[in-house]
Amino acid sequence: MDHNFKRYFGQNFLTSDEELIKFVSHIAPKENDLIIEIGPGEGVLTHYLAKSNAKVICIEIDKDLVPTLKSTFEKYPNVEVQNLDFLQLELKELLNENNLKDSKSLKIVGSLPYNISKKIIKKCLEEIVGIKYELVFLLQKEVAEDYAENPPRASFLSNYIKLFGKCTYCMTISKEFFYPVPKVDGGVVKVEVEALSKEEILNRSEVARFIKSGFLSPRKTLANNFKHVENIKEIIKDLNISELSRPQDIEISTWKQLWQTISDKN
Repeated sequence: MDHNFKRYFGQNFLTSDEELIKFVSHIAPKENDLIIEIGPGEGVLTHYLAKSNAKVICIEIDKDLVPTLKSTFEKYPNVEVQNLDFLQLELKELLNENNLKDSKSLKIVGSLPYNISKKIIKKCLEEIVGIKYELVFLLQKEVAEDYAENPPRASFLSNYIKLFGKCTYCMTISKEFFYPVPKVDGGVVKVEVEALSKEEILNRSEVARFIKSGFLSPRKTLANNFKHVENIKEIIKDLNISELSRPQDIEISTWKQLWQTISDKN
């Protein structure tokens, strides 16, 4: 690889065909899919997506990679390459331009820069309105596992993702299969996102802020973390939550009930 890797873009490219094929199997690209690939790099994943005849839109921030990507995939009329920062992209506009009618057809995929992966996932979940879709991302393994955790090892991230859909940890990819070699292994997660209205998304974002406040001191009990709330011990008891429960012990359904109960009292 003769590309001048840019550390500030978090560039670590997957080099193993075997691991790529496994990754693609979790994306399961189909002909009627609209696939947005974030950070295609040198196009190794794009190659497999293109062969499925899905409509593939590659969003690449590195202008030095774009000419090669365009020339590599010019023979594929189903592949489009755009030199953009995904975090600055108007997702609604992009989806409207591509006449997305079948809500099951949208997939947003990619090997995400570890330093901005959480921002990218948040953008997807909070900006796409009214359709079902899937996210399939290669992340830092620890973060990927965090998103897919359940009580009693739940995290803020796992609860956040459950507000919007179902998250599954799919596979681990050793750091040795990347170039340059990162410090940690990678992990692939798949999120099946519900079709939510703008109001529902705003509501879930509000619940997320509430849950995040509950995880500020994860070793403390829930009652301790919300001791500023009037009658919190009684509220917790009424919801059948153990007074010894910590944030990581709580199911997402219970978080929603707790948020609603406290909101109704204010």
